[in-house]
Amino acid sequence: MIDFEAIKPETLALVLKKGSLVDLPQEYQEYYSLMELARGLRAKAVFNDKVVTKSSIIKLLKSQYNLNDYQARRVYDDSLNFFYSSENVKKDAFANLYADQLDEAAALALATNQLDNFERLKKLAAKLRGLFDPKLPEIPKELYRKTFTIYTTEAKDIGIESENTRELERIIDELPEVPTVKMNRLKSEAGVPGYDFNILQMMTEDAEEYADED
Repeated sequence: MIDFEAIKPETLALVLKKGSLVDLPQEYQEYYSLMELARGLRAKAVFNDKVVTKSSIIKLLKSQYNLNDYQARRVYDDSLNFFYSSENVKKDAFANLYADQLDEAAALALATNQLDNFERLKKLAAKLRGLFDPKLPEIPKELYRKTFTIYTTEAKDIGIESENTRELERIIDELPEVPTVKMNRLKSEAGVPGYDFNILQMMTEDAEEYADED
């Protein structure tokens, strides 16, 4: 008996990439055989003169291998995922499955000298595998680099030449009808020497000034 809760299909894939089936524990080898059985039946499309369907494969797994309904369905789904896709069952998995079936039909057409059918079936298989899809431009590796946001009040930090702070102070002093408090704040934001830039103090002042505007 196979402990289905302990079986991890990703472990199967990892082991088979680095070694062979004999490297797997016996339980995993048995589960792999069940998945391969489901894949083989699905790819053949016809078995014992009957059309193979998902329900017929599940029924066979339950009747001949003593699996319950959950176990049989999991073997079926894991088989599609393992052999045709790396994610949950989706259209790509079925596309590859149907392409395999078309390859088998094409081989039969070639064996019986049906060259037109052979060419048509191979083209359909290639289309399902996306061989005719336009190639997307490669994304430069530079775009994968992490980006960092730096906040600064210094123009030189971003490659811009700093303005003459004394000139800025003169311009601010010439602004008409600006309260001294506001003028001092402008000078601090402009980086004029002698005027400290205190962001927390500014936020507090703004909060107090606009508190009654709601």
